[in-house]
Amino acid sequence: MSTRPIVEAAIEAIEDNGNNTALEVRDVLTKMLDYTENEDSSPPPSIDVFHFFNNGDPTSNSIAKMFYSFKGIKAGTVNFTFHLELNKDGTFLEPFPVEGELMDTLQSIIHSEMKLSFSVPYFDSERQMISTTEVFLTFNFGDKTIHLDFRNIKVFIVGSTVTTSVHFHLPEFNFG
Repeated sequence: MSTRPIVEAAIEAIEDNGNNTALEVRDVLTKMLDYTENEDSSPPPSIDVFHFFNNGDPTSNSIAKMFYSFKGIKAGTVNFTFHLELNKDGTFLEPFPVEGELMDTLQSIIHSEMKLSFSVPYFDSERQMISTTEVFLTFNFGDKTIHLDFRNIKVFIVGSTVTTSVHFHLPEFNFG
């Protein structure tokens, strides 16, 4: 690999108004292309990624099927995608359990119990949007659960769905 002194010496060797051969000029240009002083030759840092999902196991009261995926970078960020399909009329306010490695991974990103809120579209069984609903996503590390609370929907209708994806990171803020 060429360094700056090697390239500078090759350039200096070119004679002004001289009889430089194409071979000499190609040699200088090749050294310039091979110049790597300003490139970082260290390997890129490794990124520890994760992906956890379920494939729609019915909830304990069988009101809904909950499909979800957590995907991200450990101790960094997470993308949470969920799809809720209602099997019968009712309300869906029950938490779903999060155990083992997923719980540890989420705690490395969230650091403390947290409630996030966002709006999502609410669709009927024919995939027509009925309205939007505000969702509160609560991470309860003591109970090892995640709770989705849909505020604007009093009763879900059979066949209706709520689907969205949110990406977040929650750094440990120090306001002191």
